[in-house]
Amino acid sequence: LQLNAKSRTRHSQKIQSFEAEIVNCHDGDTCRAHYKNEKIKVRFSGIDAPEIKQKEGKLSKKYLNDLLSGRTVQLECNGKSYDR
Repeated sequence: LQLNAKSRTRHSQKIQSFEAEIVNCHDGDTCRAHYKNEKIKVRFSGIDAPEIKQKEGKLSKKYLNDLLSGRTVQLECNGKSYDR
């Protein structure tokens, strides 16, 4: 994922910082967002949420959707994992 955004380095790791609008969330740690007329998949680092089919998975998805959907957020991307 090549993003033309502000970049900086943290612990020898390139960090890209940009704003995106959250469209919806797939589960408790993965959402889709609009960024520069593209839909991108975003996985949040440091969150251990149940998968959608696991116990409390649907509740976790609903919570993240209610919290973020439709909001513009500041994201810091430090890599790519499973096309996210």
